Amino acid sequence: MPVSLLINTIPIGIGFIGEIANCFSVYQQECRRDSSLAAQLYRLLNILDIILSALTIILFCKTMITGTWPSTVEEILFFTVLRCTCFVNCLLSTTRTISLAWPFYPIKRRALWVLSCIAITLIAITMVTYFVVDANAKIHFLVFFIVEFSTFMGVVLVTTVGTCILLLQDGITPGSYLKRRASLTIVVISSLFLLFYSFPLSVLVKDGLKGSKMDETRFDVFGLYVAVPLNSTLNPLVIMTRKSGWCQSIHRGGRGKVGDCPARKTHVSQA
Repeated sequence: MPVSLLINTIPIGIGFIGEIANCFSVYQQECRRDSSLAAQLYRLLNILDIILSALTIILFCKTMITGTWPSTVEEILFFTVLRCTCFVNCLLSTTRTISLAWPFYPIKRRALWVLSCIAITLIAITMVTYFVVDANAKIHFLVFFIVEFSTFMGVVLVTTVGTCILLLQDGITPGSYLKRRASLTIVVISSLFLLFYSFPLSVLVKDGLKGSKMDETRFDVFGLYVAVPLNSTLNPLVIMTRKSGWCQSIHRGGRGKVGDCPARKTHVSQA
């Protein structure tokens, strides 16, 4: 198989698997009727991963057919969603650490969602601005993106380490098992985020040092269009396997109608 064909088919294959896994994860969580903050952030992360996987499939199918690199509009969409996933991972890790360190502190969800809307709007505006400014201004935006990525990853790293320390200090009590299990789920998701998103950060640093925009080198392709979709594929697998009752969801969901979901009653889960 030619190297160029292999480079194109790998992201497409990962994207298809990510689409299926994330769609099923959203379906499973809707069946559970879980209204906890972590579950809502899981669903938001799954939806963003669905969009990322779909964009990856579209971009590389187009590349295989036309032989052209993604257009400016396609790159804007991809990087906007990518940066939004960074923000959601940061929220997920931070809120979990807060809930462990200060279990009686009420996290105001409405304020959290307002903050999320503002952040996503700013991300979209800066992304559009980056692709319409001239080459000299792009260098300043690359520095901004590097600082932004580093900040998101730094916050996730600090909060993940903090969660691990709190879990080691906290003893097992009858009511703490589910909370510890949920916290470990977020630790795994955050660790995968730090691992795979270090590649896009490396691409930004490399291009920032070169003083140019992202090009078509194999390192750029892997860092952006393989590592990121691979993270999007692994996230729902972690969520589904760590959430209790996922096997029953598969079993019953496969035999019954869409409405015949397990856990029909609304409940609040720790996961």
